[in-house]
Amino acid sequence: MTRFGLRPRQVSLGMGALAALTALLLLEKRYPLRPGSAITHQRRALNLSLWLIGLGATQTLNKFLAPLQTASETRSKNLLQSALTLLLLDYTLYLWHGLNHRLPLLWRFHRVHHADPELDATMASRFHLIELLLGSLWRVGQIRLLGVTQRELAIWQSLLQLSIYFHHANLHLPPHLERRLSRWLITPRLHAIHHGNQPELTHRNFSAGLMLWDHLHQTYQAPGTEEPVIGLPDQPAIKQTLSALLLSPFRKR
Repeated sequence: MTRFGLRPRQVSLGMGALAALTALLLLEKRYPLRPGSAITHQRRALNLSLWLIGLGATQTLNKFLAPLQTASETRSKNLLQSALTLLLLDYTLYLWHGLNHRLPLLWRFHRVHHADPELDATMASRFHLIELLLGSLWRVGQIRLLGVTQRELAIWQSLLQLSIYFHHANLHLPPHLERRLSRWLITPRLHAIHHGNQPELTHRNFSAGLMLWDHLHQTYQAPGTEEPVIGLPDQPAIKQTLSALLLSPFRKR
């Protein structure tokens, strides 16, 4: 696999992500949180197309960033130190997500993610390629600043991928399970609030893993009695085509 630019760990992570996505799509069909629409399959194809383009771009960039992205292979850490590193990786990702909403330049690209009128597991793949490239640079900072080891990075990437697919899923959880999980982790219902079409909702529930950071920064929003309408305030005017979404951040608003 190395001749294709992929390491065994990357291949393993990719296969695991594909298995998780497939399982969640099957569960969504059986236990939907919100009803689907006639355009669901078209949306999924569009989201996965954006993911493939972004994957190609980030793979190319990562070849140049490889010396900076290489996590430590020799640094020795005890269990408590590794747990703290994983916590800080989750926290710094919370900060990055918040910046994508608060800085107008970053929001131009992150807006593509929020411009989907529905929410399901494929939304975890719907990002503009520039946002993914900028995210790779942020990850370099995380690795260098926190002194992340190879093992920690592998664990973090696996957990993060599973979490992102899970909380974007259109999946109804049993009420008792929802209550227990939402005390600690971001769930589909909590993240659906973040994708609501009211501007104040998009500045809530930024967490990608632990809900601790939203509670700490007072950005937590509990679910209401009704599910939010997914999308952006100007959703009807957003053209859902690959070329339109890729060019939208560069158009004057």
